[in-house]
Amino acid sequence: MRKTSDVIFMTAIERVAEWLNQYGNAVNAVSTIIATVIAVVGIVVSCRSIGVANRANRIDQGSFDYSREKDRKEEERAQAVLVSAWATPDGDGYLENEAERKIVVTVCNGSFQPVYNAIISMGAIQGGAPELITGDDAVPIGTLLPGKY
Repeated sequence: MRKTSDVIFMTAIERVAEWLNQYGNAVNAVSTIIATVIAVVGIVVSCRSIGVANRANRIDQGSFDYSREKDRKEEERAQAVLVSAWATPDGDGYLENEAERKIVVTVCNGSFQPVYNAIISMGAIQGGAPELITGDDAVPIGTLLPGKY
């Protein structure tokens, strides 16, 4: 009985060897094609994930730039609200010659930091138009240190 099973086993091995001799090259070709397809799919998937990562990085950079610009503007605004100027008439309001009448402008920097390139302009209030700031009435006062002047 043992010989019969050995014979069957040997016959099976011979058939497999014979089949491999006949179709071995085809099996190798198919396995090479399958490996190539898997490699190409892997490259495509890698490229797509790199593209997704690049898009995510651009979105993150845009968000960071937006936040930084917003923070900078808020910082400037926080200091700007602490700076004010007002005009008051000086002298007698009943002067015969209106040209002799004077106006005193008081400027106050309530922040703890200096304001650089400060300009005083009549009519320039919160978000005043640029022509008011650069008009004939604009007076550059340079650096405005903390305090009231």
